[in-house]
Amino acid sequence: MKYQHKYRIYVLWLLLAVIIAILYVNVSHDPTGIAHVYYRIAGNALDAGNNEKAIKYANYVLALQPDYAPAYTVRGQAYQGMYQYNQAISDFNRAIELGVTDAYTYYTRGKAYASLGSFDQAIQDFDESIRLRPNQAATYHARGLVYYQKQDYDRAIEDLNEAIKLAPNEADPYYGRGLVYQAKGNFDQALADYSQAIEVNKTFALAYYARGLVYYNQGDYEKAMSEVDFAIQYESSNAEDYYLRGLIFAAQGDYSQAVKDYTHALDQNPIYEDVYYSRALAYQALDMKVESINDFRKVLELTSDMDRRQDVEQHLQGLGEKTP
Repeated sequence: MKYQHKYRIYVLWLLLAVIIAILYVNVSHDPTGIAHVYYRIAGNALDAGNNEKAIKYANYVLALQPDYAPAYTVRGQAYQGMYQYNQAISDFNRAIELGVTDAYTYYTRGKAYASLGSFDQAIQDFDESIRLRPNQAATYHARGLVYYQKQDYDRAIEDLNEAIKLAPNEADPYYGRGLVYQAKGNFDQALADYSQAIEVNKTFALAYYARGLVYYNQGDYEKAMSEVDFAIQYESSNAEDYYLRGLIFAAQGDYSQAVKDYTHALDQNPIYEDVYYSRALAYQALDMKVESINDFRKVLELTSDMDRRQDVEQHLQGLGEKTP
């Protein structure tokens, strides 16, 4: 029995040695084949949303084949998914240097540039992507949002119109165009676009929030409250929603409820300067002096706006506090 046990162990070790030898020979003599296997694993991981695994296997590919261009594209997309935009751009650059000229690579690099605020470079990439593949709604949508960020509202609307024409059943372009109309002061058209976005996607929290903001600015607090309630129902972790609802409560004189929502907002974003300021005012209205002072002092820690600083110091003086 002991002999048979030792023999089995010997056979297992022998098989393991053979497998290692085969793998070594395959990697040594067919690195491209092995690299392609790793590339497929990286691509599948990217599709599954596992960015770290995608990067890991893309690295394996590039260790075997440093000029394997598609691996740079996959790794760049994974870095982008992890908000590491500079690394993503570096990989997209290398892929393009190695001959990748597809529309999607320029589109994804454009989005990375846009995320970094490099709007002109983003537009150049979106232009090239559209030249290569002119019927992609997502690219017009992305370029339209960049024009919106640049306050070039007419071009933004032109691009978003095209995105809607190409993909009329997508909610995002309607929402984006609504933002542009709102920025231009055309609130009726903004509301119409937000409503259309919601018609396409009933759970589109951002569109409910945006519609609520318009109603709030128009003084229609009942409608504003209804919209923000829907926004919170569909996305309960957005500080902006709670902040806006707090503002609505405060505008109606319900400072206790306002404080509750401001606190919820700060749970989601603990360095939200505007919320501390608004909560300080609400505490002041509730005659909660200590709490108001603490929030005003937090604003002073966070703000870089000299007008805001001067305003807060005046409030603190009115509460009997010394200021620097």
